[in-house]
Amino acid sequence: MRDFRWRKYLFIFFLCLVMTMASVGLPGISSASGKTVKLKVVTYLTPGYGDGFYAGVRMADYINLYGKKCNLSAELYHSQTVYKAKEMLPALISGSIDIGIFMAPYVEGTMPVFSATDLPFIWGDGYTQREGSRKGSPFFKLVSVQCEKKNLKLLAMASSCPEEFIARKPLTKLEDFKGLKVRVAGAGYSKALQSIGAVPISMPSSEVYTSLQRGVVDAAMGVDITFRARKLYEVAKYQINLGGFLFDWPVIMNKGSFDRLSEEQKKVVWNAAEFYRHDFSTAESLGSGYLNMRNILKNNYGVKQIYLLESEKARMKKAMWGPTVKWWEKRVGPELADKVLKAIEESKNWRKSKFGYLELYPLKY
Repeated sequence: MRDFRWRKYLFIFFLCLVMTMASVGLPGISSASGKTVKLKVVTYLTPGYGDGFYAGVRMADYINLYGKKCNLSAELYHSQTVYKAKEMLPALISGSIDIGIFMAPYVEGTMPVFSATDLPFIWGDGYTQREGSRKGSPFFKLVSVQCEKKNLKLLAMASSCPEEFIARKPLTKLEDFKGLKVRVAGAGYSKALQSIGAVPISMPSSEVYTSLQRGVVDAAMGVDITFRARKLYEVAKYQINLGGFLFDWPVIMNKGSFDRLSEEQKKVVWNAAEFYRHDFSTAESLGSGYLNMRNILKNNYGVKQIYLLESEKARMKKAMWGPTVKWWEKRVGPELADKVLKAIEESKNWRKSKFGYLELYPLKY
């Protein structure tokens, strides 16, 4: 009898203990979801890309700071660690990583909607692209729908400085590009250059330096931070600034990973992605970012900055646009092409506040 009472009291004691711990919440366990969530975030950019890379670091820091009270954390890796650049999207779709930060040309094979940003002069300028790619714009909504079809959740699209040319010789007019061997990253860029008589060559960014040095290519397309990070200024002394090639840096999450989050955790993720978009776009595109980098390349490394005349830019746009768009429409299909072009046109005048959607997802702490 005593043994029975002892067991009864012990059972009641442990029951009370469990109920008490559940009410206050165990350390490291979310009372909402019942478990700690640690997000694996992978960015295409490496530390050599400066502020472009550290925008991703700050995004992860944001999640770790504001995710404390809802048991959410993040760990950032770059494309030379767990996954290489072209391995990132398959890993994201499969759920091996939770959030990926991509350069649009690297995902357009699987996600054709992103290839629209390869079209020359489609946005007109960096500011229009940045505002038109915001969450809630017609273009963002269209891309979101396409992502959902691949089990993905689009969180943000940051805009970068334009892809320009760094060359072994000066290029000042349309005719200078004929026969020019140019390293490119995107298929759309290849078609655009072919339409003006250039010879596009695809190769990894890591091979560009030696290719320029040996004359395998005469020029390379890239952003200013790449020219510095890869030390291309040592083998090419002319930067030709056309301003016509703009693309997005999408922040995409595995949909299953997103759906498993609590509402408060989702707010943190949305805010972190918007923080990244604003941080990256300002540093690399709209603030002192790329203009400052051009001054560094000019003053510190002797790279001559060449800006094409508006008349030459108009000639290049006219020569590139028709053939490139026609090729692109066949590639993505007329229905999607029509939707994308319409969405971008509608998004060009789409504006929101400077701080984007942070105010739509207020945090309580």
